[in-house]
Amino acid sequence: MSACGFTWLYIALLGLLAQSFQWLPARYIQGIFSLGYLVIVFPLLGSGLGIAASSWAQFWRQKNLIYGGIAAWNTYAQISNMVSAVRFVPAAIENVFSTFKGDDEEDNRALLLMLAVVLVAVGAGVMTARAIILATARKSSKTVLSELQAQHATT
Repeated sequence: MSACGFTWLYIALLGLLAQSFQWLPARYIQGIFSLGYLVIVFPLLGSGLGIAASSWAQFWRQKNLIYGGIAAWNTYAQISNMVSAVRFVPAAIENVFSTFKGDDEEDNRALLLMLAVVLVAVGAGVMTARAIILATARKSSKTVLSELQAQHATT
């Protein structure tokens, strides 16, 4: 899910840069955002479903108000995301297909740049999430190792 968030951040930044510097016509800027949305919406829905199911399982194991509230909130968020996807995915698909209808050389170059922007954003989003995960794992492993060494030294 974090990779999707970073991907959307990079799509927004690159899309705004492309519009600010007028690298692309407006319909291709809209295509960047529509294609970016389509790229991240399904992984977001899948991970949201997993998070909601996990929170309900946690609430089932430990029945208290806090876990019930977390499960309720995650369920609400998942339903809201699914309703939004049902509303916005068809329009996003239509937007993306309309950008592919160009027939001259300039349209082909703009389409390639649009696709490159989305691919770069996806790659950057995944690599950012990966870097954070690896840095956190490295830091956590040092902490765990030092705790284990301290326990071993006392025994």
